[in-house]
Amino acid sequence: MSSQPTSSQKPIQAEDYAGLLDLVAKAAKNQPPYARRYTMASADTDAMRNAEGAPSQAGDIKDYSQTNIQVEGVDEADIIKTDGRYLYLIANSRLYVIDAADPAQLEVVFEHKINPYTEKEKTIVTETPAELFLDIDNQRLVLIVTGSVQERYIPEPEETKPSETEPSETKPEEPDTSEGASSEGSAPDESPTESAGVAADRSIWYPYYNARSYTSVRIYDISNPEAPDLVRQFTQDGGYSTSRKVGSSLYVVSNRYQYRIYEARAEDLKPEEVFPSTCIDPLAGTWTALEPDRITILPDGDLSNQTIMSALDITDDASEPDLRSLLGSSGQVYASAGYLYIAAWQVIWGGKENSYPTYNTEIYRFKLAGAALSEAGKGSVPGWIINQFSMDEHDGYFRIATPTGGSWSGSQNISKNNLYVLDGSLNVAGKLTGLAPGETIKSVRFMGSQAYVVTFRTVDPLFVIDLADPRPPKVLGELKIPGYSTYLHPYDENLLLGFGYDVLTEGEDCVFNLGLKVSLFDISDFNQPREVSTFLLGGIGSYADVLYNHKNLLFSREKNLIAFPAPLTPRAADDPKTYRQPSYQGLLVLGLDENKQLVLRGHVTHFDKLGDPFGPEQPLNEKEMQAFYGHDAVYRAAWIGNTLLTFSGRQVRAASLDTFSALGKAELPGYDDVSQGYPYPVYRGIMVD
Repeated sequence: MSSQPTSSQKPIQAEDYAGLLDLVAKAAKNQPPYARRYTMASADTDAMRNAEGAPSQAGDIKDYSQTNIQVEGVDEADIIKTDGRYLYLIANSRLYVIDAADPAQLEVVFEHKINPYTEKEKTIVTETPAELFLDIDNQRLVLIVTGSVQERYIPEPEETKPSETEPSETKPEEPDTSEGASSEGSAPDESPTESAGVAADRSIWYPYYNARSYTSVRIYDISNPEAPDLVRQFTQDGGYSTSRKVGSSLYVVSNRYQYRIYEARAEDLKPEEVFPSTCIDPLAGTWTALEPDRITILPDGDLSNQTIMSALDITDDASEPDLRSLLGSSGQVYASAGYLYIAAWQVIWGGKENSYPTYNTEIYRFKLAGAALSEAGKGSVPGWIINQFSMDEHDGYFRIATPTGGSWSGSQNISKNNLYVLDGSLNVAGKLTGLAPGETIKSVRFMGSQAYVVTFRTVDPLFVIDLADPRPPKVLGELKIPGYSTYLHPYDENLLLGFGYDVLTEGEDCVFNLGLKVSLFDISDFNQPREVSTFLLGGIGSYADVLYNHKNLLFSREKNLIAFPAPLTPRAADDPKTYRQPSYQGLLVLGLDENKQLVLRGHVTHFDKLGDPFGPEQPLNEKEMQAFYGHDAVYRAAWIGNTLLTFSGRQVRAASLDTFSALGKAELPGYDDVSQGYPYPVYRGIMVD
């Protein structure tokens, strides 16, 4: 029906490593300058139930919370999980298990530290626990660890240095080996003096080239939750990007940037140095490159940009993971129960003076068949995506919303917003283009045959788009309101929640985020959406992770629970643009009253000095500031029965879901280890994505 956007060359493969290396060398030689063309990850990712607006509590029939996910039946990793009695959580470079059977007697029953900094003879290894999965039926816990290993600078041995009798214009300085010297773990002198005929040995130190990032999957048997047993470990190249789990099948995506591709000739390269590789234990240093038929090259992409995907049955300890890799692309990830999609943002410069770039999103699809991956198509649409919620799969179609142009680029390249529907072959079957000129997409949510799109420049239009007939999509309704939502969450089939900012507009383009805004939209009439309730929190400088990370939302319609953590600053009545000192940090619990209006039901803080969400600002000293933003900052919450559980880097607290009164707490061992094993202080109590 519609013309296809200009797409990249077809992916290619080779039969062996020699062929792959040759392709890499040729592609590298033909690579245009970065200023002209490059591929990069988009701006951070599934049974087609996402189309039904699958609520986060797919397991509401169970009396405990689950991670807020995008697609029912497709689990997403998080930093906290529960099985209805035990809490499994990541904090302070540790994995904890907490027995919450008695809220008044919370007990840490297991603690395992992931050493964040290890110095070996020739390498430095850093590791951080990233996220975890919990498989209750199969009694497995999956811990995902992201790390890196890099070669240390090793001072030149005395016997290899030129003697004083050897001719030399300049005698090289000896390394400082005195106590307190800072040569370990840092690059050698930027401009070393080289003696005649004696060049610096660059093979022992590459500040970037010899640093290898990796993602490690560690599977534990939790048949005894108080003594998890590590049963297998698997490591793949690249820093951790995201993951999904369908049944017992685990899918992990990582990305790496391989500088070494452009630094040497093909015949000088080893496969494991260039191509994505795997190993059991990264500390052992034995890496094996993926087989050539598992590596796909995108010849007009940046081949240093590599995406690695793995599939693994977490219940079969003897099975080998299935791996695939794309050389030349990385991007946002969306997954259904049957497919995994990678959407890469491609920027193309036309080469004309004063011209603006054009943007494409290249879509790569992989079929998920248990613990197996296979390529299943490629598509392309103009524009870029903001996050995983810009994508959706429903009734055999793939839907994707993209902005194009830029509101900053003036009338020559004004921003517009578009929605494309791709068929089973990933060809464009229908499209809606040119939506809200001059504005950009802030959030998207697909619910069945409708899509809800928020755009913004100075006001927040909420568009209701009908996708029942994808040839073409059409706008049914539009609502313009102050502020904007960056995350949309279905409350039920007739109500939609929006999380974002209240704003102050001055002039045509000057906008200030004044504080947090939670909106409730009535979408029962697609032609006339209405904002039926709002709740404002804090002033300028207030922030909540839920705005950009949906896993921060704790939601249960049955328990009238809409909760998320946030640090707040008060809003100044006389000058709302003035930044104030912090006034609150903790969990905010909203709900609906009998009139379907948003209300604040309660709150839980771990920083007792600032315990009132509507309290005044208070100056904090350095130690208090570190606690406020560090180990006393609430990161997540869960519920078991009628107990609300909140956690920070320092502790877990239990409270009543009815009154929010305190029931008990447990301190997390190691929260006060400010170094966390590093040679420098780390004040933040937890690493979150």
